[in-house]
Amino acid sequence: MLFGWTGNISAAGMSNVSRPGASGLEENVEKERTMRMLDRLLLALVLLTILALAAGCTTTQKGSLLGAAIGAGAGAVIGHSTHAGSGPGALIGAGVGALGGALAGDAIEEHQEKRRATPPPEPQYP
Repeated sequence: MLFGWTGNISAAGMSNVSRPGASGLEENVEKERTMRMLDRLLLALVLLTILALAAGCTTTQKGSLLGAAIGAGAGAVIGHSTHAGSGPGALIGAGVGALGGALAGDAIEEHQEKRRATPPPEPQYP
């Protein structure tokens, strides 16, 4: 016990800390706040990583990264709301999103290449 606090550190790194006289509800609220903060930090880290990776990418690669990010977010939300778990939902969503984003990015690249390959029409003067 240090300064009136007791607890231990779990393998996942989350501390199981309780204050003297703290009720179970207060502990749950504190854990919920900590989890929200960690979720926000993880989201910011993922978004910054995606932006850094997308700097020198083709349209297909950017589409794949963006699709994976959107799919992971949607999968995590759906998985959490269906009580299946955020982790598996995020993984499935990231895979499906990456595939969809890559297909969309490839279609955009093909369209851009066709526009570049087609010469502009000759001007017609009266």
